[in-house]
Amino acid sequence: MAGKSLICLAVIAASLVAVQGMSKPSFCKNYDCPPFDTQKVNGIERRTYGETKWVGTSKVASSSDSASNGMFMKLFKYIQGENSAGKKIKMTVPVATKVQSLGGGQYRYTMMFYIPEANPPTPNDDQLDIITLPARDVYVRTFHKWFFMATNSEYVDNADELRTSLDSNSATYDMGSYYQVGYTSPMWPLRKHHEVWLDSA
Repeated sequence: MAGKSLICLAVIAASLVAVQGMSKPSFCKNYDCPPFDTQKVNGIERRTYGETKWVGTSKVASSSDSASNGMFMKLFKYIQGENSAGKKIKMTVPVATKVQSLGGGQYRYTMMFYIPEANPPTPNDDQLDIITLPARDVYVRTFHKWFFMATNSEYVDNADELRTSLDSNSATYDMGSYYQVGYTSPMWPLRKHHEVWLDSA
């Protein structure tokens, strides 16, 4: 009986861990955000995401500080009803920007809002696209800023730190791109939650 009790307790504990892994993290606050499972190996966080939908827009520039000018408002207008359904969509987190190196000091920045519904309406603006990110694993490095939003150089430095950690653990990842990820409104006056993501290869 004792053996059966221990097995039952182990099953319950495993179930609780699974539920906890898929629960909404506190840094999402009152916003919807994509669920994930997470584990840490040698201090490196690896998350598993299911397929997710996003609305995105792209710009080529030398840094996200210059690229982001205008992109956020295009996406914001989409969720305010500038779409085929004339539908307002609640703001979500994170705001994620995929950074792809084009060479010569130029990068393609694709800023995206997470859309929790399976069939989001089509954008009216032809510079916006509905993007489907497949189920995947990403490596994550988290950092925080007080009062101010993270700058491009701070994202770059944290992405480099994450790559160094992954290299030292012989982990494979997408070397051609990474994500700059923010969960906190610029209007929030206190500590802001930022992340960099690298797709597992």
